[in-house]
Amino acid sequence: MFASVLLTTLSVLLAPFLTTPPSTSQCGFDRMGDPVREEQVLKAFGVTVDRYVDLHRRLERHFPPERLLSDPGQMEIATLALAAAIRDARPAAMVGNVFTADVADIVRFRIRNNWRDAHNDPATIVSSMDEEGWIEPKPVAVNHSFPWGVPNAIWPTVLRTLPELPEELEYRFVHRDLVLLDVHANLVVDILELALPAQ
Repeated sequence: MFASVLLTTLSVLLAPFLTTPPSTSQCGFDRMGDPVREEQVLKAFGVTVDRYVDLHRRLERHFPPERLLSDPGQMEIATLALAAAIRDARPAAMVGNVFTADVADIVRFRIRNNWRDAHNDPATIVSSMDEEGWIEPKPVAVNHSFPWGVPNAIWPTVLRTLPELPEELEYRFVHRDLVLLDVHANLVVDILELALPAQ
């Protein structure tokens, strides 16, 4: 009798420790990610972006402000000159300099969850871009001018989930890739390949 009571008491006391912990899907971690890690990675991303923008602004001071360039021809000349100056200052720029592996994981995670919540089909969106009748473009490449003939798009609902950017930069989707674009210089700063999920 005593042994039975003792076992019952022990089972009650130890129940919280013997219960199988809930899965990550039950906790919602599959949708939240790791907030601490995200904060650290995105802080480093912000530092990298700020360094690029500091370089951009230092070089841009040598060219006339946009508001003074009412002639489209002169505007194009100034844009090309700024792009050339930035390119010369970053001769070794390549894919992954800004979208590091850690940043890429977080951005893809956020985009995937956003599209899942909105019930969007990435394949359909990419297909619709390709059907817009664009001219055959040059490849999109880091440290090169952005080829505006390429199918590209911006989705505000997706952009709201991504790290904010200074006014000199913006995100552009090209097929399934996410391009970081220097707007003033029309220069591709980095490319996150396969940012959009396949389905």
